[in-house]
Amino acid sequence: MKRAFRNHHLRRENGSVRHNIARTPRICPLSKAIRGASAPLSPALCTTKCRCYVEQRGKHPDFASYETPSVKSIRLAMMRNAMRHVPSFVCPADYTIRTYRRGDETHWAEIESSAGEFPDAAQALHRFTMEFGPFLDALESRCFILEDSSGTAIGTATAWHGLFAGEERGRVHWVGLVPMHQGKGLSRPLLSAVLTRLAQDYRTAYLTTRTTNYRAINLYCSFGFEPYLVHGPDEGEGWAMVEQLLQRKLL
Repeated sequence: MKRAFRNHHLRRENGSVRHNIARTPRICPLSKAIRGASAPLSPALCTTKCRCYVEQRGKHPDFASYETPSVKSIRLAMMRNAMRHVPSFVCPADYTIRTYRRGDETHWAEIESSAGEFPDAAQALHRFTMEFGPFLDALESRCFILEDSSGTAIGTATAWHGLFAGEERGRVHWVGLVPMHQGKGLSRPLLSAVLTRLAQDYRTAYLTTRTTNYRAINLYCSFGFEPYLVHGPDEGEGWAMVEQLLQRKLL
């Protein structure tokens, strides 16, 4: 079977799909970051903004089965140095944001485990209990739950706080969205709600993340967060990797 996608040719051999690059080869940013500058373009390594990904996803029966390979996980931190002019976003139709209610911890655990933060909901619930159990009253104005039109909780983010860089600061904490609702612009209203709440109490805000969350890092940058070097020698490598993945200068 042979099928062309502009500069690509897909050829099935022995039950597998091979990708041949016609004319001038193009290098996928993620492939380049993971395998080196000489790596050939492969849909298994494409980001959602890569033309290869956009052209092939949903157009080839085998493309949906490809998964992005693991990116080296390096802990990173980001800071927003002022809380003025928080970007404002409203939820798309059929979605609403509300604050935490008693019993939402089970929804929180399901969301965070679905988003890949924990192996399962039981471990997520244990983490919630250990971290937030004594502060449920505070969560009622600080933890935000995103619901779909059926009232199902599908996202969450928390306007928390912590000691960071020698000062008590607001913290964007545990941002999570179930996979089937990702890519719909829903993280923006969640993050806007969190920052608006943090601005009531703090002059600055921070968050911690990992290189594996490079798409979220791109979103955080659009909300005024900047890299903050604090966690150790691997950070330089981590930010260099993120810059390559996102094709933008951050440091």
